[in-house]
Amino acid sequence: MSEASGKLIRLTFDQIEIGPRKRRVDMEYVEGVLAPSMAEKQGQLSPIDVRPHPEVEGRYKLVFGEHRIEAAKLLGWLDIEAIVRDRTDNEARLSEIDENLIRRNGTALERADFLAERKAIYEHLYPETKKGAQGGRGGQTNESGK
Repeated sequence: MSEASGKLIRLTFDQIEIGPRKRRVDMEYVEGVLAPSMAEKQGQLSPIDVRPHPEVEGRYKLVFGEHRIEAAKLLGWLDIEAIVRDRTDNEARLSEIDENLIRRNGTALERADFLAERKAIYEHLYPETKKGAQGGRGGQTNESGK
Protein backbone atom coordinates (compact mmCIF):
# COMPACT_ATOMS: atom_id res chain seq x y z
CA MET A 1 0.00 0.00 0.00
CA SER A 2 0.97 3.64 -0.27
CA GLU A 3 2.33 5.92 2.40
CA ALA A 4 0.25 5.47 5.57
CA SER A 5 1.01 8.61 7.57
CA GLY A 6 0.12 11.38 5.12
CA LYS A 7 0.38 15.13 5.56
CA LEU A 8 -2.08 17.24 7.59
CA ILE A 9 -3.26 20.40 5.80
CA ARG A 10 -6.29 22.73 5.70
CA LEU A 11 -8.36 22.80 2.53
CA THR A 12 -11.12 25.06 1.31
CA PHE A 13 -14.19 23.20 0.08
CA ASP A 14 -13.60 24.25 -3.53
CA GLN A 15 -10.26 22.39 -3.46
CA ILE A 16 -12.03 19.07 -2.75
CA GLU A 17 -13.63 16.97 -5.46
CA ILE A 18 -16.15 14.67 -3.81
CA GLY A 19 -17.09 12.46 -6.78
CA PRO A 20 -19.40 9.43 -6.65
CA ARG A 21 -19.81 7.97 -3.18
CA LYS A 22 -20.74 4.55 -1.88
CA ARG A 23 -23.20 6.03 0.61
CA ARG A 24 -25.32 9.18 0.47
CA VAL A 25 -24.91 11.83 3.15
CA ASP A 26 -27.38 11.40 5.99
CA MET A 27 -28.32 15.05 6.56
CA GLU A 28 -30.42 14.14 9.62
CA TYR A 29 -27.23 12.77 11.22
CA VAL A 30 -25.19 15.80 10.03
CA GLU A 31 -27.70 18.34 11.37
CA GLY A 32 -28.75 16.50 14.53
CA VAL A 33 -25.51 14.92 15.72
CA LEU A 34 -22.33 15.78 13.87
CA ALA A 35 -22.63 19.56 13.35
CA PRO A 36 -23.75 20.20 16.96
CA SER A 37 -20.88 18.06 18.22
CA MET A 38 -18.37 19.93 16.04
CA ALA A 39 -19.81 23.28 17.20
CA GLU A 40 -20.05 22.52 20.92
CA LYS A 41 -17.07 20.32 21.57
CA GLN A 42 -13.54 20.61 20.26
CA GLY A 43 -14.34 21.26 16.62
CA GLN A 44 -13.25 18.70 14.09
CA LEU A 45 -11.86 15.71 15.98
CA SER A 46 -10.85 13.70 12.90
CA PRO A 47 -9.52 15.13 9.65
CA ILE A 48 -11.10 14.11 6.37
CA ASP A 49 -8.96 11.97 4.08
CA VAL A 50 -8.01 13.07 0.57
CA ARG A 51 -5.56 12.23 -2.18
CA PRO A 52 -3.95 14.57 -4.69
CA HIS A 53 -6.03 15.06 -7.82
CA PRO A 54 -4.11 13.31 -10.62
CA GLU A 55 -4.94 15.97 -13.23
CA VAL A 56 -5.42 19.28 -11.40
CA GLU A 57 -2.67 20.84 -9.30
CA GLY A 58 -3.90 22.17 -5.95
CA ARG A 59 -7.07 20.05 -5.96
CA TYR A 60 -7.79 16.87 -4.05
CA LYS A 61 -10.14 13.90 -4.36
CA LEU A 62 -12.11 12.96 -1.26
CA VAL A 63 -11.41 9.48 0.07
CA PHE A 64 -13.65 9.74 3.15
CA GLY A 65 -15.20 12.40 5.37
CA GLU A 66 -18.15 13.77 3.38
CA HIS A 67 -20.36 13.94 6.50
CA ARG A 68 -17.70 16.09 8.22
CA ILE A 69 -17.53 18.34 5.14
CA GLU A 70 -21.30 18.84 5.19
CA ALA A 71 -21.26 19.57 8.93
CA ALA A 72 -18.45 22.11 8.49
CA LYS A 73 -20.35 23.82 5.65
CA LEU A 74 -23.50 23.91 7.78
CA LEU A 75 -21.49 25.61 10.54
CA GLY A 76 -20.20 28.23 8.09
CA TRP A 77 -16.59 27.09 8.18
CA LEU A 78 -14.41 28.20 5.28
CA ASP A 79 -12.02 25.25 5.38
CA ILE A 80 -11.46 21.85 6.94
CA GLU A 81 -8.53 19.76 8.17
CA ALA A 82 -7.49 16.99 5.81
CA ILE A 83 -4.86 14.30 5.65
CA VAL A 84 -3.34 13.94 2.19
CA ARG A 85 -2.16 10.46 1.25
CA ASP A 86 -1.01 9.17 -2.13
CA ARG A 87 -3.32 6.32 -3.09
CA THR A 88 -4.39 4.46 -6.20
CA ASP A 89 -8.08 4.35 -7.12
CA ASN A 90 -8.41 0.88 -5.57
CA GLU A 91 -6.56 1.83 -2.40
CA ALA A 92 -8.77 4.91 -2.00
CA ARG A 93 -11.95 2.88 -2.53
CA LEU A 94 -10.81 0.27 0.00
CA SER A 95 -10.16 3.02 2.55
CA GLU A 96 -13.59 4.57 1.91
CA ILE A 97 -15.28 1.21 2.45
CA ASP A 98 -13.31 0.47 5.62
CA GLU A 99 -14.12 3.92 7.02
CA ASN A 100 -17.83 3.39 6.38
CA LEU A 101 -17.76 -0.06 7.97
CA ILE A 102 -15.96 1.23 11.07
CA ARG A 103 -17.58 4.65 11.65
CA ARG A 104 -21.32 4.09 11.32
CA ASN A 105 -23.54 1.05 11.16
CA GLY A 106 -25.40 0.92 7.89
CA THR A 107 -28.26 -1.36 7.01
CA ALA A 108 -27.56 -5.06 6.58
CA LEU A 109 -27.77 -4.56 2.82
CA GLU A 110 -25.27 -1.64 2.88
CA ARG A 111 -22.83 -3.66 5.01
CA ALA A 112 -23.14 -6.68 2.69
CA ASP A 113 -22.57 -4.43 -0.35
CA PHE A 114 -19.52 -2.79 1.31
CA LEU A 115 -18.07 -6.18 2.25
CA ALA A 116 -18.59 -7.66 -1.23
CA GLU A 117 -16.87 -4.70 -2.91
CA ARG A 118 -14.12 -4.71 -0.27
CA LYS A 119 -13.41 -8.39 -0.98
CA ALA A 120 -13.26 -7.80 -4.75
CA ILE A 121 -10.88 -4.84 -4.41
CA TYR A 122 -8.70 -6.62 -1.85
CA GLU A 123 -8.38 -9.67 -4.10
CA HIS A 124 -7.49 -7.39 -7.01
CA LEU A 125 -4.76 -5.69 -4.96
CA TYR A 126 -3.59 -8.98 -3.41
CA PRO A 127 -4.44 -11.78 -5.90
CA GLU A 128 -2.55 -14.33 -3.84
CA THR A 129 -5.36 -14.16 -1.25
CA LYS A 130 -8.08 -15.38 -3.65
CA LYS A 131 -9.65 -18.72 -2.84
CA GLY A 132 -7.89 -21.33 -4.93
CA ALA A 133 -4.84 -19.13 -5.61
CA GLN A 134 -1.41 -20.71 -5.29
CA GLY A 135 0.11 -20.16 -1.90
CA GLY A 136 -0.63 -21.30 1.59
CA ARG A 137 -1.13 -25.06 1.47
CA GLY A 138 -1.26 -24.95 -2.33
CA GLY A 139 -1.66 -28.46 -3.65
CA GLN A 140 -1.03 -30.16 -0.32
CA THR A 141 -3.63 -32.54 1.03
CA ASN A 142 -4.86 -32.76 4.60
CA GLU A 143 -4.62 -35.78 6.88
CA SER A 144 -7.63 -37.46 5.28
CA GLY A 145 -5.99 -37.27 1.85
CA LYS A 146 -8.37 -34.60 0.55
